Amino acid sequence: MALNNLIPAEVMGALIYTNLRKVRVAADVCNSYAQGLISSYGDSVKIPSVSSVTASAYTKNAAISYGSVDSASVILQLNQQQYFAKNIDMIDENRSIGAVAGIVFSDGVSALKESADQYILQTVMSNGAGVIGGTSARALGTTATPINVSAAASGVLDYVGRVAQRMDEGSVPQEGRWMIVPPWFHNYMVQNKLTDLRGLSNDQVYTNGRVGQIMGFDVRVSANLTNATAAGSHIYAGVSNSVEFADVLVNAEMRELETYFGIGVRALYVYGGAVARGDTLVKGVISQS
Repeated sequence: MALNNLIPAEVMGALIYTNLRKVRVAADVCNSYAQGLISSYGDSVKIPSVSSVTASAYTKNAAISYGSVDSASVILQLNQQQYFAKNIDMIDENRSIGAVAGIVFSDGVSALKESADQYILQTVMSNGAGVIGGTSARALGTTATPINVSAAASGVLDYVGRVAQRMDEGSVPQEGRWMIVPPWFHNYMVQNKLTDLRGLSNDQVYTNGRVGQIMGFDVRVSANLTNATAAGSHIYAGVSNSVEFADVLVNAEMRELETYFGIGVRALYVYGGAVARGDTLVKGVISQS
């Protein structure tokens, strides 16, 4: 069967990449400083990070003092690679090849999205968060001692308040704050009518896991958090420059297979992430009451 009527590979790649970007949760809250600077597996880029600048009192006609710039940096590397590949057999295929391929690509996009989200949440954020632990009313929970969150509104607000307090104490900017919560925590928020959708446009609601706002946080929900459905669920909060992420769809195509009477549908996706400002990234561990 000729492929004259099939979508060209470069067009298919653009379509699948557009879909991929529409269904991400964790990657959507990350900064994309390095996007376009690195393009192949193993490529890396240094993410600059300048230490805080302090204000000093000025005395007229007196010499001023220059402090040194501590140019710390992190390395972001495209060190993760995932693919999918499916064979559409011509005997079994009973619909248009384009329709079947569309289903395969849709499922493949979901699989690639899951791999990237799991990596960012379970590895990058988990290992790089700098605002953790704590005691008494400032405690965020640990694996050994998670914070038990009750289903009441007070339980949800108490924990979100802890996160906000720890960020405020660390002078983390109010603007651009986000929070990624497990499904059961989001359910508590909905039951108590705590989520505010007024700050989101119609196009933003429920896009990339966005479920509303609470106490200044743009809330996302994800089942890819560590222990998302069990005791000791992870929960994260940060700002737009807390985490860096870059990705490249290396290849996405349909092609005739030499050893099968069928069409091969495949895609190769590489990505990488790094925590740029651990002092702005909160990691909590909570349990469902």
